[in-house]
Amino acid sequence: MGIQRKFEKGEVCCTDSPTLNEEWIKKVLGEVACKNESYDEVIVRDRIEKVLIFNKYIGIHYKDESKISFQFPKG
Repeated sequence: MGIQRKFEKGEVCCTDSPTLNEEWIKKVLGEVACKNESYDEVIVRDRIEKVLIFNKYIGIHYKDESKISFQFPKG
């Protein structure tokens, strides 16, 4: 629930802030950071430097300086 609370707080500060589904974020991070395994926060913290949220996509920056982006699901 901590992730969801951060998103809700962000929307108060910026009305253009997208609403994100916590389960979708965990699924994406499980695919990219945990090598298609289930979400593991320890692995994510070990491999991911930062996650940037934009209007239509998220950018994931790895600690090894590589990057990847995902568009938000429709709906």
